[in-house]
Amino acid sequence: MVIGGLLFLSWVQRVSGQMPIDLPRAIDLALTQNRELIKLAIAVESSRLSEEGARSEFAWTLRPTGFGGLGSEQDRLEYGLSVLKKYGWGTQVQLNGNVIESRVPGLDDYNRGELNLNVEQPLFRNAGTLINEEGIRLSESGVRASRRMLDLRKTDLIVQVAQSYEDIQRLALQLEADEKSVQRLTKLIRLTQAREKQGRASKVDTLRVELQVGQASSRYQNSREQWLSTQQDFADLLGLPLTNTFTLAATPLVSISVPDLDAAVTAALSNRMDYAQVLDDYRDVQRGVRIARRRLLPDVRLVTRYGQVGDGARVEDAFRLRDDEWFVGVRAQTDLPMRQEKTAYRQSMLDEQTAIENIQDAESLVRRQVYQQKLAYDRARADILIAERNLNLAQNRLKLAKRMFEMGRGDNFAVSDSEDEYLKAEREYLRAQTEASVTGYRLLRVMGTLMEYPPELKSVFLDQS
Repeated sequence: MVIGGLLFLSWVQRVSGQMPIDLPRAIDLALTQNRELIKLAIAVESSRLSEEGARSEFAWTLRPTGFGGLGSEQDRLEYGLSVLKKYGWGTQVQLNGNVIESRVPGLDDYNRGELNLNVEQPLFRNAGTLINEEGIRLSESGVRASRRMLDLRKTDLIVQVAQSYEDIQRLALQLEADEKSVQRLTKLIRLTQAREKQGRASKVDTLRVELQVGQASSRYQNSREQWLSTQQDFADLLGLPLTNTFTLAATPLVSISVPDLDAAVTAALSNRMDYAQVLDDYRDVQRGVRIARRRLLPDVRLVTRYGQVGDGARVEDAFRLRDDEWFVGVRAQTDLPMRQEKTAYRQSMLDEQTAIENIQDAESLVRRQVYQQKLAYDRARADILIAERNLNLAQNRLKLAKRMFEMGRGDNFAVSDSEDEYLKAEREYLRAQTEASVTGYRLLRVMGTLMEYPPELKSVFLDQS
């Protein structure tokens, strides 16, 4: 069974080829080729297009116009050009140039030209950048949110790659340990069978060891399955074909200079993207409260118009602008008693309270995660020393039990029991090594220092803006 497993692994390596790789290279590949990151990067570009669309509302707009028609009573041709511009305060400016050429049977030709400047300025409710540029502010917030989501996924991906990398190394060593365990137990079977023939061991002793060999073979098959499965997970994280297998370079144990708890929490609150997003959401809600309060004011607009007109029988008369026209007025439109506006304002106040609670929850979560992960990191570092000591003790016990059995001064029960304990200690030591490295990456992640984030996405930037 074990030989079949080794042949299977050799076949996988021949078919797929093993790719030599170290951890920094693996992380670079994942950050470049991971399919989920690619989709999130597309989402960032989509949010930027939304921002571009929101800003286009304030861009200069040219609007050519034209109309032409023939009829039994009149032939008519109209053409012109309008230039429109909206400003952040809500001011809307429109400059229109228009020419009309009219031909009526039995009458003189009539041509008319107009040049009009229309300016409309909202007052009270809809005046100011708070109202009119809210679409831009929300789209900017959407871009930041999508960028933070991308960076958060990058951080999680780095930890996942490190975890898979360490797991592959651990499982490879575990496979080797399981194979050696089968070999040791196979030798123990032969020795026990010989002792049984000599009357120095019972059939029960032989059956016990045979059972252990079967269990060890099962553990080997399970480890092989986990190794192959983890290889596929690793390839998927790196955006590579699942048929790839890897030869991994050894990694040193991650050692972090951990600051005191208060400094670690401060670093996390300054750098973590999820906390910055909660603050950003609160700023959006605050603007929403101010906007809802502004909506309670009446909707009044100042309307002005100035124009020049030229007309005559000839076409060129339409371009001789001689007569002036002007108009100044106020337009008001407000629904009373503004039930919807008042309800929206009360809802915005509740949203603000919820956003404040979200900030407090986020701060508490950050503090708890930093504290717990720091404990986990310290525990994992201590576990290595304990696991290494236990492994040495289990190895010495196994050697002594085998020597005593070979000398006829012990039974195979002590050997098989020592074998089980040694295998457990060996697995625990490998697990402790993996855990010590991965908890380092996890601690850096909860502190927000695993990778460098753009300063404009951090909470410190939000506090200063």
